[in-house]
Amino acid sequence: MRLCIIPILILLLNCQLSFGAPTIPSPSSSAIPGDGLQEKEKGLQETKSDLAKGNFNSSNICKTSSQCFVFPENCVENCEIMYSVEKGRSRLFVGELVSGSIISLQKTAPLENSKKVFSCFELMNVCFYGIENRWGTLEYSFKTNSMIYPLSWYTMPENKSFLTFNHVIISVGKKDKIRFRIDQERDASGPFKELFLRSHD
Repeated sequence: MRLCIIPILILLLNCQLSFGAPTIPSPSSSAIPGDGLQEKEKGLQETKSDLAKGNFNSSNICKTSSQCFVFPENCVENCEIMYSVEKGRSRLFVGELVSGSIISLQKTAPLENSKKVFSCFELMNVCFYGIENRWGTLEYSFKTNSMIYPLSWYTMPENKSFLTFNHVIISVGKKDKIRFRIDQERDASGPFKELFLRSHD
């Protein structure tokens, strides 16, 4: 009987491990002017209309007020990945995220060796902060403050996904870079690919 209980206790302890996942405060509604909020809602409605029509390209996510990262470099149509950041909001588009896959983002910065990642699980429509271990496998904390539910998650034909968040999931400085990888299962390991900053010209 004792031998049966020990593995259960170890499993429970592992689920409580924290990997330094940051707490992301929700933006205060009083910090967003009414006109700005109306503009954001209008933009979201326009995006929904484009999604319904099947018209989706970098103009839907790379707004003039945002930092926008894409792959491949300088893509406009048929981008594989797009990630944009603006005040109080971030967006993520994945050109192909098949059932059960995981999309992960990682920031790299000069003189910083951070292994933190932000991953979204297609199967659960939920995201987690975690780390990349020394074997390249991603690990996550299942504590409440590391679990992030997107404001919206749209699944489109051909396994395309579009996620919006009501806060910045990964802030990006001038010299920072963003990388991504897509895994077919949680315990997989693989290389990250670099996203490219897109010009608004």
